[in-house]
Formats: sequence, structure tokens, C-alpha cells
Amino acid sequence: MFNIVEDSSKSYDMELLKESVGDSPETLSEIIRCFLKDIPVILYQLEQGIQQNNKPQIAHAAHSLKGNLKLLGMNQTYEQLREMEQIGKGSLSNVNDNRLQKQWNAVKQTFEVVLDEMSRDLKEMASVR
Repeated sequence: MFNIVEDSSKSYDMELLKESVGDSPETLSEIIRCFLKDIPVILYQLEQGIQQNNKPQIAHAAHSLKGNLKLLGMNQTYEQLREMEQIGKGSLSNVNDNRLQKQWNAVKQTFEVVLDEMSRDLKEMASVR
């Protein structure tokens, strides 16, 4: 059994991930590696969509990002991205650009922390093997 020392201050929930996919170090490592590879690309797409006021791109990138967040216990970030997706789809027309920028700033900050935590967890998993 693989076990990372749990830290309740983490931005994502490793235990919830283990409950969903099992605690195989290989499986967890692969999921985290995919996340670390894909998320920065999608974050860049979201940022570009916001800067260019490209609503379809915002909706697509936000939708792509929120895909696995419930699996990671990142419910607040999931809700922020859901709102950004709705803004991109035009479902929330009464929301101004300031609200979108605020959501983006919060999401970006959260992912910076999560990606750093996941990088450290991946290194720890590699050293345990």
C-alpha cells in the first residue's frame, strides 16, 4: 500500500483520489503526471480566451478544466470554473468582465498551488518505489 502523509491544508484531496482510482502508486503517478502535463496548457487557453474576450474559448477551457476537479475534492474551484463556463456560453449575461477576471485570478492562484503540491507528491511517490 502506498501512503503519502496527508496534509489537510492541501488544495486537493489525495484520499478522495485514492478512493476513486485505488491507491496503486503507478495509477496515482500516471494521473498526476497527466494532470501536470495537461492543466498548464488548458489554463493558458483559458487565460487567452479571457484576454481576447473569446467566450467560446472560455467556455471550452473552463469545461475542460473542471472535468476531474470533483475527483480531487476541489469543489470551490469546480464551481468557479462552472460559472466561467456559463459566462462563456452566455448563460450568465448579467455578469461583468470584472467578475470573470476575479474568478480567473482565484482559479489561477489555486492551480499554481495544486500543481506545486502535485509535483511534490509525484516526487515523493517516486522516492517510495
